[in-house]
Amino acid sequence: QSQSSLFSVLPGEIRNHIWNYALADYQDETQLYDDATCYKRPDYLAPRKTDTVLLRTCKRIYQEAWFLPWTNAEQTFYLTSDDRRPPKTTTARRMQQTLFAIAKTQTMPVIQHVRVFAQLYILENGARLQEILNLKFFYPKVITITIRHTDWWFWESDDNLRLDATWVDFCRFPNSLTELRVAFESLERKKDQIDDVARQAAQNWIFRRRDDTELSAESCQPEIMKWSGNATWGHRRWVRDETGPNKLDYYVSTVTWR
Repeated sequence: QSQSSLFSVLPGEIRNHIWNYALADYQDETQLYDDATCYKRPDYLAPRKTDTVLLRTCKRIYQEAWFLPWTNAEQTFYLTSDDRRPPKTTTARRMQQTLFAIAKTQTMPVIQHVRVFAQLYILENGARLQEILNLKFFYPKVITITIRHTDWWFWESDDNLRLDATWVDFCRFPNSLTELRVAFESLERKKDQIDDVARQAAQNWIFRRRDDTELSAESCQPEIMKWSGNATWGHRRWVRDETGPNKLDYYVSTVTWR
């Protein structure tokens, strides 16, 4: 192994670029999600996977790169009812089992990004989110919490957007966290409501880590994204909200706390 040009010629920095590229996660487009679901969206068109064959080819490669599938891949959780998430998802219990198994032989690395999709009826009291945050050997650097159009209270009857912020004061985040993002999404025709929710959150919400470090969004300029998706979900076509044949336009405002 040491005679290989990978190790005898290439410097460690170049090898790291190679390992990062080879072990990057990607969407498995052989298993595309059904268009008529509320969880198919940009960057979530299919389950994500990482090919780890490289780690099994050489002990030295494994020693240098074993952690990259964890640090580079987004770890995604769904705090939703069964019909609002893909068939196969990561649960807090399953993640904890994996973290314990790795910790027996390795020092746990920092996870670059964790995403949580959350319906308000589960998110608002903070208990289920805190279960994830309390995982042992769980060191996320960035967490994004996404509230989708279908996660708001009574979106079916087109109610105005509202949420209880109890979870903001209740939850304590890992000390590894440097950035928390909350993405607020609804239909583009509700843009003004989303902007108002995002503005109030940025002004009034303070998140805290376990070491009492406070994360603030006081100087944050929200990041805006627009996208279009299918108007059919749950065997029903939401003609009320269409902007074109079987088409819905979405508006997302993401606020960042640091």
